[in-house]
Amino acid sequence: MNWKTDMHRPGHPTYTKSFGQMKGAWDCIQQIKEVEKKHRVKFDGIFRIRTDNVWVRSPFPAKDLVKYAKKKKAILHDWDMVLFAPRKGMNYFSKFYDEWLKCKGSWPGRSVPELEWEDAAKALGYRYENTPFPQIIKRPDICSGNPMQHCFQNSANLKFRACVHALYADEIPNGLNIAKAEKYQNMMQRCGLPGDVLTSKIIPHGCPSTKKEYVSLLRGYLPAK
Repeated sequence: MNWKTDMHRPGHPTYTKSFGQMKGAWDCIQQIKEVEKKHRVKFDGIFRIRTDNVWVRSPFPAKDLVKYAKKKKAILHDWDMVLFAPRKGMNYFSKFYDEWLKCKGSWPGRSVPELEWEDAAKALGYRYENTPFPQIIKRPDICSGNPMQHCFQNSANLKFRACVHALYADEIPNGLNIAKAEKYQNMMQRCGLPGDVLTSKIIPHGCPSTKKEYVSLLRGYLPAK
């Protein structure tokens, strides 16, 4: 893998998956610094939030996040979907690209965004603290299985029925068949999450054994658009 070449190829998987995100974060931090300098202000904290996030309820008060993150010297994250850093830790978002610009040989770090964010926090002396923000990723296709799985995993933040409705009710003209969606929830409770099922050596009776079967079952539980 030629990191220096791939960095300048926007269509390349390496750029899309990793470098593009890190360069975008670096650009954002430069703009924030310019705004602060121009208007003589200082932000209290910096959020990085995916554009396909759906907030299923109001997040924590910003002032509480800032106070906690400062006190604990922590970067708060919900995987790579939501990242929050106090102002003093804002260089966290540009750390990867700053280091990449200095690199003259083989890249010594990791190349998966979620791991790169963690490495940056540790390099700056911050705790990398998992925080369950009340959000779900809205995928392009409900039948990918991921949205339902995310709702199931985030049931502590929002009940499964309300979560599925918040994500997709507006896209299904006749309304979402919640009863069928909850059958899928019950299947996940009995069989396990898709990733667990497909890597398990023991598959419970009546549970899907392949990804194709899992998606087929999901499509059977949901109405056509």
